[in-house]
Amino acid sequence: MQAIKAEGFTPDIILGHIGWGELTFVRQVWPGCPVIGYFEYFFLNEGGSVGFDPEYPSSKDTPYIMHARNAMNFANLETVDRGVTPTKWQHDTFPKSFHSKFYTCHDGIRTDRLMADPDATIGLSRLAKKLTREDEVFTYMARNLEPVRGFHHFMRALPKILEARPNARALIIGGNEASYGKKSDIQGGYRAQMEQKVGKDLDWSRVHFLGRVPYADYRTIIQLSRCHIYLTVPFVCPGLCLNRCRCRPLLWPLARLPCAR
Repeated sequence: MQAIKAEGFTPDIILGHIGWGELTFVRQVWPGCPVIGYFEYFFLNEGGSVGFDPEYPSSKDTPYIMHARNAMNFANLETVDRGVTPTKWQHDTFPKSFHSKFYTCHDGIRTDRLMADPDATIGLSRLAKKLTREDEVFTYMARNLEPVRGFHHFMRALPKILEARPNARALIIGGNEASYGKKSDIQGGYRAQMEQKVGKDLDWSRVHFLGRVPYADYRTIIQLSRCHIYLTVPFVCPGLCLNRCRCRPLLWPLARLPCAR
């Protein structure tokens, strides 16, 4: 920011995500510029993602870790003129001392890009023919395949889904790292861990792990999907689905929805 300022640039307004500290020093560089900060989530000692799944209980260190994770929230409350949260549920995770600066505004949906496409097709290296909307495709997606996004529950359900739908194919999008929560102790992440547990019960010819894909491919895959499986602990919403596509969520979060998305 100092380098940009030295070139003569002064912004009319600054918009930024506060979570990783990008806005922390803007007042030192441009003290008079209006600042709006995106406040995504306040980490709770109890509730939200903490203690929700009995397979991953909290520890004696959890209160200290959660407080430390909120350092950027506290540091940037005085940095911003206004704070924005995308949903009321996320707004309400923050202490009341934050609320006087907050307003709620949903991220929105790009209806010019996210729409049904009857001609959507995608090719997979293991298949001789491209998949189309005539194929029985269901999908699961997360930035990383991990328990916070219910991946372990999805994998346990997968053998029964494939048995019940003998023509169905599962297209699974996501990386093998951990975005949230504890990392897997097994090389290859939670994917490898769950493959060890349920792999013998799966028809692997109908299971396709696609890793992380370009946005255009993701959009096409969701346009092909007949059912999208979305599991999560109460937490911030990942990218989910398309407006006006034909897929319908098959399984929603393990308890109440964390937001109205």
